[in-house]
Amino acid sequence: MKSLLLFTSLTLTFLAAPLASAGDNLLKNPELKQAEEGKTPSGWKTYGNKQKLSTDEKEAPKGSEQSLRVDIVADGGKSLGQVVQKIPVKAKTDYILKLDMKSSTSGLGLGQIKLMSARSELQRIPTEKSSTKWSTIELAFNSGNADNILVLLRFKQKAEHNGETVWFANPVLIEKH
Repeated sequence: MKSLLLFTSLTLTFLAAPLASAGDNLLKNPELKQAEEGKTPSGWKTYGNKQKLSTDEKEAPKGSEQSLRVDIVADGGKSLGQVVQKIPVKAKTDYILKLDMKSSTSGLGLGQIKLMSARSELQRIPTEKSSTKWSTIELAFNSGNADNILVLLRFKQKAEHNGETVWFANPVLIEKH
């Protein structure tokens, strides 16, 4: 009986091992779920957002239940729109950001890392830009002298982009081992 319990315990441990890596994601709410439709996803922030944010259960990358849909509906000016999450990091450490993205026209969206020391910006590191098909973007970076980073889901929002859409899904930030 003891050997059966030991076998069962070991089997469950090995089966659960791959799931442990999902817990390595440093981002809160990587599903980008909104507490209330039209609002910023829980755990994320926007600043001066004029665009329409919604959960899209029809347009999502394979294997995902949903995406965050950003419809460009107003002139947001020269600056890129953004959905942001601040994460404390270890200095001089390697990290990887992964993100699924798609947009109605190529180049509308991108991910970005801002390396920060206290409140001072040290560096901006952009990902590849979005295309018209779902693609997984991966960005490896070193935190350098940063003690925190901003993970940004960014989008163009000038008047000429009204009527365009960008989708974001599955953001993952992990420490590279």
